[in-house]
Amino acid sequence: MEEKLKNKKIIVVSSTLLIMTIVVLLVITLKDSYAYYETSNELEIVNATIGKLKPTIEKVFIEEENKQYTNNPNPSVIIQWTDDNITEYCVTTEGTCSAFTTIQEPNTNSKSVTATNQITLSGDGLKTVNAYIKNKYGYTSAVSSGSITLDTTAPTVTSASATETKETSVTITIVANDNTSGIKEYCLTTTSKQCNETGVFQISSLTAGTQYTWPYTVTDNAGNATAAANVQFTTLEKPAKNIIIENSKSLESEEEMQIRNT
Repeated sequence: MEEKLKNKKIIVVSSTLLIMTIVVLLVITLKDSYAYYETSNELEIVNATIGKLKPTIEKVFIEEENKQYTNNPNPSVIIQWTDDNITEYCVTTEGTCSAFTTIQEPNTNSKSVTATNQITLSGDGLKTVNAYIKNKYGYTSAVSSGSITLDTTAPTVTSASATETKETSVTITIVANDNTSGIKEYCLTTTSKQCNETGVFQISSLTAGTQYTWPYTVTDNAGNATAAANVQFTTLEKPAKNIIIENSKSLESEEEMQIRNT
């Protein structure tokens, strides 16, 4: 009987210990869960605060807004933002910035900055420039980019000729190509300079039987122009007039002759 009571006490004690252990584990788990939840919330708050403190770039453009082409390998870069207290900026052709430039007074409270002579573009083609700004609290913006096509090569002229040449008029046709930025205009100088986008010039009021030499240039959309070259031609001579001599008597009589020009 005593042995049975002893065994029951052991079972009760063991059960109690087990329950207490489970309770303790539950308390620890709940505490850790709460701590994790609390910590997670704190991190979210911190991240949200940092996000609000980080400045934002509104626009980045090269040389001027909406410009597509340049022949300048060291173009200026304009950065615009809406935040206050921006104190530094950085422009680069690389992925990240290694050095920031301080915005000097009185531009500290401005909403834009122009970076001059801070980047070098190489090789014709589409180029991308990355920009960052930093505020006085030390927070840096996410990267923002601007793009432009670099073209440092003048167009190539394939032909320049005079066609439909007449006594007092001529058609000048100039053919050229530019694979990077395209042709902007063809210019021909006669008595004055005239330019168009087609390369075809119809000229009138010329003098018959006269040689003309006119200079021309071709310019691409980046501003590169060909060296001046000449197109040369000669207008047609006026046809000779027929002269008919009407004489009813011998020329030896030395009488007056009637001459009719036709």
